[in-house]
Formats: sequence, C-alpha cells, structure tokens
Amino acid sequence: MERTSHSSTPVKGEAALSSTEKRIYIFEKAPVRRAVLQQMLPTVAGQMVALLYNLADTFFVGLLNAPIQTAAVTVAYPPFLMMTAVSNLFGIGGASAVSHALGRRDMDGARRISAIAFWLSLASAAVFSLLCGSFLHPLLSLCGADAEVYPVAAAYARWTLLWGGAGTILNLLLSNLLRAEGRAALAFAGVTLGGVPVQELQQEQRLRTLTLVPHNAAIFKGTVESNLRMAKPDASETELWNALEQVNLADFCRSQNGLQTALHEGGSNLSGGQRQRLAMARALLHDTPIYLFDEATSNVDAESENDIMRAIHSLAGKKTIILISHRLANVVHSDCIYAMSNGRVTEQGTHAELLAKQGAYSRLYLAQRQLETLEEEDA
Repeated sequence: MERTSHSSTPVKGEAALSSTEKRIYIFEKAPVRRAVLQQMLPTVAGQMVALLYNLADTFFVGLLNAPIQTAAVTVAYPPFLMMTAVSNLFGIGGASAVSHALGRRDMDGARRISAIAFWLSLASAAVFSLLCGSFLHPLLSLCGADAEVYPVAAAYARWTLLWGGAGTILNLLLSNLLRAEGRAALAFAGVTLGGVPVQELQQEQRLRTLTLVPHNAAIFKGTVESNLRMAKPDASETELWNALEQVNLADFCRSQNGLQTALHEGGSNLSGGQRQRLAMARALLHDTPIYLFDEATSNVDAESENDIMRAIHSLAGKKTIILISHRLANVVHSDCIYAMSNGRVTEQGTHAELLAKQGAYSRLYLAQRQLETLEEEDA
C-alpha cells in the first residue's frame, strides 16, 4: 500500500494578518454578520459625530440668546447641505467604484479611482466656493435671510462654505473611500479628529490660538527682554524693538538700559500705563489668530490708553479681536458689539445700529460721552 504524505501550510491567526490581508479576510472569509458589524458600528458612530458637529454651532450660538445669530446659522445650513451633496457625488460614487476594483483584486485600478475622485472633489470644492462667493447674497436670501440677518449669515457662510468648503468636502470624500477599503474605524477616527480630549485641546492648542491681555497682566521680575521672550523665545532683537515701538514704549526703554532694563516683581518700578503697554508688546509678539482684551485699558492714563487702542486697531483685519470694555468709546469701530447684562446678551449690532435702537447701550454711551465732555470743559 502506497503511503502518501500530505504537507499543510499553517493558517495565520487573524491577529497575525497584515492590514491588507485583514481587509481581504473581512470581505472574503469572515462570517457575514461579523463583517457587517465590524464595518457598520464605526460608520454609524462617525455619522453621529458628524451630526453633532452640525448641531454644535446652533447649540453654542443659541446660548448667546441672540435671535439674529441663531437665525443666521439656520439660514446658512441649506447651502452647507448642498456642499455635502457635492462631496457625496464623488465620495459615494468613488467608494462604489473602489469596492468593485478591490473585488476584482485590481489594486492599481482602486488607486487610480481614488486619485481621480480626490482631484475631482478638490476641483468641485473650488468651483462650489467660487459660485457661493459670487452668488452669496441671492443664495442666502433664497434661504430666508432678510436685511437684518444677512450680514451675520454672510459672515458665517464665508467661514463654513468659502474657507472651509474644501476641507469639509475632502473630509467626507476620504471617509467614504476609507470605508470602501474596509477601514471604517480609521474613517471614524478621521471624522472625530483623532478623538483628542477637550482637556488637551484647552491646554495645548489654546496657547497657540488665543492670547489674553487682562487689565492686570503679570509682569515678572527680570528684564524687559526676558518678559518679552516669554511670548516668543526665538524672537530677534529687531522683533522685540518693533513690538515696543508699536506700543510707544521703545523710547522709555532706550532712556533706561534698553532691553536689559531691570524690572521688579510685578513691574512695581513701572507706572500702570507702562506695565500695561509692556504686556501689550508681549501679546503682539505671541502672534495668535485670536486676541482677547479684557478691560485692557482700565486704570491707565489717557496716553497709554491711546497707545494700547492704536495697537489693537493695528490687529483689526488680520486677527480676530474680542474686546471687553466698560468704556464704550473703545468699541465703536467693532464689527459687532454685544451688550450684556447679568451674563446674558441683551443687544447686538454695530455702533450705529445700537444707537438707533435707543436701548441700554445707547443710553450708557451717551451718558459716558456727556461725562467726558464735562471733564474736558473743566480741564
């Protein structure tokens, strides 16, 4: 009797499979129920996160108790849905074509389809943003924006549709393509921005995004230079002097010991105005997208107040400026003014609009102007 020896190739455990082999296993060999669940759960979770993103703006704007801002977000939402429809044109269509190519084991074809979908999606994002920018007024008017809501809705739409259009379309496109490759979990991670905890964003990104200038900014014992370099350690001497020039503090430093001018703890050897101007120079060096000035001109002399406000106005148009002030003369040139009482927004609009309403803002502004006029006459 002939004996036949059989050699068998050991089968890899699922944990030992490469990423490509795992995707093939999911689509070709895994039990159907398990494969569906493995793809379905991250997909559903990703869609829920995307829905929360859409609700977030409306929720936080609603907390302002500002009907115009809430209406503006609502009016701008239909064009946003149009943008997601454009992304689905290439995302879902491209994902279907990629799935067919992978089913044929045509890896090169799948890569070509993904590349074509990517570039077509990018081009459509540019065209969509251009069209929205060109026809923004009739588009938002068609969605219900009246003369009062339109300025706010247009400002919001420019960020979400024009500047953020390409990112949103590509994000949705890539999520669909990743799911077509069996990488639903990775697509979910992309939608949730990697699942970075809010606490980490507050600690790390806040410093790179926001600069706070309070009315009692801290000045540390050392020198003018050491205080300035806290904002930008690698700043050149030219940058340090430019910051001091912008707040009209350079001449004072030159009259002392230049950048090596000694500072006592809390800047006690400086006047209140000089301390605040030094804090302002340090803030200018920090160079973040958003600046928050919280009563930055309170308790300073008139000259220092003018220097600080001139520096703040120099940032307008280049940075997002949030200016908190009880002295209303400092906010008259703001794009939008929010009057608050007991922690709630009571009025909002431009300076001219708020004066026309003859509400609390108008009464307080006119009272301050009258008081300042009397003080000037007495002087």
